[in-house]
Amino acid sequence: MDRQQTIGLIILLIGLAFFIGFGLVALFYKKTIKKSDEFLTEKKHVGMWEFTKTNFTLFLSLFGLVLAITGLIFLI
Repeated sequence: MDRQQTIGLIILLIGLAFFIGFGLVALFYKKTIKKSDEFLTEKKHVGMWEFTKTNFTLFLSLFGLVLAITGLIFLI
C-alpha cells in the first residue's frame, strides 16, 4: 500500500466516523425535539446563521460524507 492509498484510507475512516457519529446525533436530536409546524406557520425570515445553528449536526454529518467520498477517490 503506497502513501496515497494510506492517506485515502485514513480520510475514509475519519469521514465515516463523522458521518455515522454526527448522523446518529442529528437523528436522536430531531426525535427528542417536539415536532411543530412553526417553520411552516410563521413566515419570518430565518438568517443563514440561525439555520446553521439549528442544523449544525446535519452539516457535520454531510461533511463526513464528503470526506468519505474523498477518501474513496484517493484509494482508487
